[in-house]
Formats: sequence, C-alpha cells, structure tokens
Amino acid sequence: MKVAIIGANGKSGSNLVQEALKQGHDVTAIVRNKGYKNGDVKVVYKDVFELSKADLEGFDAVISAFAA
Repeated sequence: MKVAIIGANGKSGSNLVQEALKQGHDVTAIVRNKGYKNGDVKVVYKDVFELSKADLEGFDAVISAFAA
C-alpha cells in the first residue's frame, strides 16, 4: 500500500513512519524541514498549507500527523 504521512518528522509522525515501514508499506514522508533525511522513505518537502489535491494523488492512504 502506498502511504503518505504529513508531518513525518514530528514525534507522532516519525512513529507512524516506522510502523508503516514495519508493516511493509511504501511510505512517502511529507515534511517542511529540508533538513529531514530518511533513507528508508521517499521525501516530499512541502509546507502542509501548500499541499494540493495533485500532491496527494496516487496514495492509497494519507495520514496527517501535523500538529499546530
């Protein structure tokens, strides 16, 4: 399953990334911080408020771990 995780670099988001990988999913991390590096997942650098419908197409699930 293709999974996108918004806010993947936060406390909850990083746990969700690890769990999704453990379950064998194809994970894409969506983060704002260009310093975020994770060799196990694809990374999209984009602010949550700039995401569009097109950015999220093709995923079977989108998880928001964005915290304000």
